[in-house]
Formats: sequence, structure tokens, C-alpha cells
Amino acid sequence: MRKKIGVLLTGIFLFSCGGYDSIGLSDDESGEACRYDVVTALDQGNYDYVIQKLSSDITCNGGMTAEEGNINLAAAYVGKAGFTIPDIVNDILKSQVDINLNTSKNYQFDQFLEVLSTKAKASNITLLEKASQAYRSVVDDCTALNLDDIEKDACFYRGLVESARSSISLAFTLENIGSWLDPDPKTCEDINGNSVGDNGDIEACALEYAVNNTCTISGVNLQSMNNNVTFTGGFSYESVKIIVNSTTSGCSNKESYKLIYRSGNIKTVVLTEGYCDTDYNPCSSPDGTTCLPCPVLDANGNPYTVEGTILDAIENAADLMTEIVGDVNADVQQAIDDFRNEVCAAADGDLTTCTTEDLAQYLLSQ
Repeated sequence: MRKKIGVLLTGIFLFSCGGYDSIGLSDDESGEACRYDVVTALDQGNYDYVIQKLSSDITCNGGMTAEEGNINLAAAYVGKAGFTIPDIVNDILKSQVDINLNTSKNYQFDQFLEVLSTKAKASNITLLEKASQAYRSVVDDCTALNLDDIEKDACFYRGLVESARSSISLAFTLENIGSWLDPDPKTCEDINGNSVGDNGDIEACALEYAVNNTCTISGVNLQSMNNNVTFTGGFSYESVKIIVNSTTSGCSNKESYKLIYRSGNIKTVVLTEGYCDTDYNPCSSPDGTTCLPCPVLDANGNPYTVEGTILDAIENAADLMTEIVGDVNADVQQAIDDFRNEVCAAADGDLTTCTTEDLAQYLLSQ
């Protein structure tokens, strides 16, 4: 069965031109009036209003069930990030078509990254995370038997949002998808000559270092600058400098800085944007000690990590589609399975888990 695609807005009223009074909603404190406001605001793209309204009262003064409220709240987060559920579906399916037509490309996920790269912003990563959490509030366990329609919708939409979140997180980290996928030698985008964009080399080197304390990529060196730099808020990181050595005439070496976050015995690479000091004041001359990559924080003030935003999200997306297999669009499910297979099996062929090694290898396999 093919899944109908669209944002669920159950019980929408038919309105005449007379506004509230003509349909008996002159009491703007009523649940019916609140529901009308929310549905109208969503239709008009007034997402901030919907978020404010439903964040403070998920039932909209009793005009919605909590499940309906969370579905609409998630839709507002998705919309504010510049997406719609049908658009995500279309982009996923487009990536499937493009890889079949373009034999020079290796991976379907590459196509998806390119399509969504224009929306690769830190704020959008947070918005999609909040949307996923709202869908999860409808139903946490998508493997449960006898899910009702709204719970199935929430599982399906959450899988779509997680696939988009993984894509824009990776695109955000790489900054320029085109220079990674198709590096132009004329603009010094592959200065070590390994047919991988230098931004991919840099990211893969940082990922390898987080796992093995080494970087073995040819023509790329890593130097630890400060193993205990603490930002306001209490989070401490290791600062590293990564150097791509040029073998290309007319191109200079490239230097980039990354932050590594340790949680217990696990080290992960942090998503960063621009440069700042440890009080988050912007700076322009990075040195890995006083002027550092600026960590991107989630809504709770915790640092986003490459592994958490990319690997966890892509696993979640594929798992959710598998869990509700009887009720999703088969082409969408296959495409998201392909995304996971391409990224998560890159290093060892094992699809059971997405590892940091897998992501590093994927970045080097273009």
C-alpha cells in the first residue's frame, strides 16, 4: 500500500468569509478558535505563531488531542526549517531517479546531499531535531502492534525528518558539497591529488583521529593543539589542527581546525560554525588555542556532534521505515535503506550499526 503524503491536520473546518463570528468562534479563548488559528497559521506559513501556541498548550485549549497538537507542532518546526513533508519525499525519490540516470555518481545519498545542501544551517538542524521529538511524543515505539493512523503518520514523518536531518548535518559540516563531490583543480579543491575534495579529507581525518588517535590519509597531517580547552558553559574539547599538503602546482597547503569532544571513553567530532574564543566572542584568526572553531549547541546547550547528527539520524530514519514497512511508500523506504547501506557499510560492510569509521570511509570513497 502506498502511503498518502501530506501534513496531518485532522478535522479542518470549512470557513466562510465572515471569520470567527460567522462560524460561531467569536470566543477567541475557545478550543475551536485556537484550532482555527493554528490551522490557518500553518496554511499561511506563520510557523512561529504555531510553535508559540502549541509549545505552551499542546491541546490548544482543548481544541486538539495531544497527538494532533504534536503533529501540528512538528509540522511548524519542519516548515520553519524550509521543508514540507511532501518536499522531503520528492527529494528522496529524486535522488533515486538521479542516481539511475547519472552513472558517474557513486552514491544515491550524494544526490540527496546536493538537493538539500541549500538548507544546511545550524538552526535548521535544531528545528528538525525538535520536529522529530514532537513526532516521538505521539508514539515512541514504532514497532508496537496496532498503531492507529495518527501514530503511523508520526512514525513515517519522523523517518523522513531524520533522513533530512542527517543530510543537512553532513552538508553543513562539509560546507561545500560540490567541492567535495567534484573538486575543481583550477580552484585548488583537491590539492593532495587523491580525487576527494579537501574538505572531505579534513573531516575524515578528524573522524579517524577521534577513533584511533591517528590520521592515515595520504597527504594529510593532524596536530593536537590543546587537549583541554573549556568553553563558557563547562564543555571541554580537544583542539586539533589538520593540514592538507599540496602536491598541486600553484596551490598552497590548507589548514583547518576541529574540536573533539570526549564523553567517557568515547571521542567524537563536534559540529562547528565560524571561529570564536571560549566565551563565544567571534574571532577571525584561528590558532587552535585562543581563537577556535565555534561549537554549535543544541536547544539544551549541548554540543552537536558529527556522529550524533549524521549517523544516529540516518540509522533512525532507516529503522523507522522498516518498522512501519507495511504502511509506507515502498520507493521511499528503499531509498532510505540505500542511504544507510551506502554510509553505514562503507568501512566494513556491516549494516547493523553506523560507525565513525564508516562515515570517514564514505567521505573518502567519492
